[in-house]
Amino acid sequence: MTGHESRPARDIRVLIADDEALVRAGFKVLVDSAPGLSVVGEASDGVQAVRQARALKPDVVLMDIRMPVMGGLEATRLILDGDQHPPPRILVVTTFDQDEHVFEALRGGASGFVLKDTPPEKLLDAITIVAAGEALLAPAITRRLIAEFARQPRAAARPAEDALAQLTERERDVLQQVAAGSPTPRSPPPCTCPWPRSRPTSAVCSTSWAAAIARSSSWSRTRPASPFRAGGDRRLRPQLTAG
Repeated sequence: MTGHESRPARDIRVLIADDEALVRAGFKVLVDSAPGLSVVGEASDGVQAVRQARALKPDVVLMDIRMPVMGGLEATRLILDGDQHPPPRILVVTTFDQDEHVFEALRGGASGFVLKDTPPEKLLDAITIVAAGEALLAPAITRRLIAEFARQPRAAARPAEDALAQLTERERDVLQQVAAGSPTPRSPPPCTCPWPRSRPTSAVCSTSWAAAIARSSSWSRTRPASPFRAGGDRRLRPQLTAG
């Protein structure tokens, strides 16, 4: 079942905005011949399109890009900034498929972008699709946008060295002592490393330990004496007896 066969209770009201009279006439015949669709007005430039949209309150506006007085992209923004609720859906129908036109139309709030060489039945489907609140792009444009997106460089994850480089000299010293087994707080501070919590990188998470310990007033710059090191409590040492 095609889009224009599954139609709402009332006809979808369509406004045609194009500076070429022959194009407007062709679109009108095509749209009026489709069940569930009807043309309620025409405009030959962007200013007329804005006025007609505000007066007639169509469901869908077929909008050309290059028109005199005011272009279709600027007219799109003005129409969508109006007080109609819900606002009309803008379907850009043009011979110009440059990427900058596509991006500007989408940024301006257009719901769809198709070319004038689109088959008639596909154009009717597009009208019904955008009228239902969906978005639509011509297949050729979609392929280009996907290819452009795929060419964008991925953001590289920061290596552990970058995280360690952000520590102060004191925090590095503390981190080395933590790694050597020196006493640490009973509960770890919140992990502030840039990696997901699910990643088991205790060495990286030790940067949070180092920062917290180095900033703690209870941590002495002098390393605490170990009972098993020179200067420790010898009573805790293992007692060796002669054989």
